[in-house]
Amino acid sequence: MKGNESKALASIETDLIIIKKNLDRLSRRLTIGNAKTLVPDIAFTLSTASNMLSDAINSLDLLSSGIDR
Repeated sequence: MKGNESKALASIETDLIIIKKNLDRLSRRLTIGNAKTLVPDIAFTLSTASNMLSDAINSLDLLSSGIDR
């Protein structure tokens, strides 16, 4: 694996770790009693996670295209 590919994979791994931590944090805070008040936090966390996952998927697609050549 080339240096750039290794850095790209490390960046994707970091993004996935961040997504997991944010979802875990939100899950710990979420209860039936406070669900309505957390709607903005839930929406933001899910939107951010979705964008980060899309970026990660695109990066992995690019990396795999480069490897397939």
